[in-house]
Amino acid sequence: MVTDLVTSLLRAMEEQKQAQANQIETLTQQINALKVEVTEMRETIQTQLRNLQTPPSATSSYADIARTSPSSQPNNLRTLSPIEHHAVKHDRYAVLHG
Repeated sequence: MVTDLVTSLLRAMEEQKQAQANQIETLTQQINALKVEVTEMRETIQTQLRNLQTPPSATSSYADIARTSPSSQPNNLRTLSPIEHHAVKHDRYAVLHG
């Protein structure tokens, strides 16, 4: 009777051990897949950031700005879309009114 109980417990423990080993393997595979995905996303973001950087010739120096007539319009400004304009107004409101 005791040996049957011990045998049954050992069998149950072995099954749990195998189930946990399978789960660990699955989780390890998922972690590795996520690492690859994060690396790819990081590379994509870095590429996009490199493409967004302003070339040095597009930035004005202090002297360039000082020589500009006060009535002239800047040529390096972009207009905001209605959605961006709303976001800017909302952000300004949040800053002013906490």
